[in-house]
Amino acid sequence: MKAAVPLVVACAFVLLGALPAALAEDTVFYSISGKVLEAGTGKAISGAQVTVGTKTMVSDDAGFFKLDLLPGNYSVEVTADGYWKFSGNLSLEGNLSRDFELKKKPDTGACGVIWMALGIPVVAIALAGWYRLT
Repeated sequence: MKAAVPLVVACAFVLLGALPAALAEDTVFYSISGKVLEAGTGKAISGAQVTVGTKTMVSDDAGFFKLDLLPGNYSVEVTADGYWKFSGNLSLEGNLSRDFELKKKPDTGACGVIWMALGIPVVAIALAGWYRLT
């Protein structure tokens, strides 16, 4: 009779140990995939960060990304150097294919940076002189 008690306890541990694995197998994940593209040209943007909820992935050379998530509602943010950020929301209730188009920021170059640095004081001095003349 004493041998039966450890056997029952051992069986209970085996069954309880399998319970989380069984629940994990029943968990449903869906994927969101697509491309990050330049608005207007359709050119793929490599190295863009796609964040859905708390997961982030960087787009490959073709602009492709893919994230696996639980069903639900998520905030989305897509960023890339030289482009305006995209922010939005999505509802993931099945596998979803979605492309994101980012608008390119204007290229200011060195002249633009110098003008921004010098232009504001020059305009302020001009306005101050004009104000004194009137």
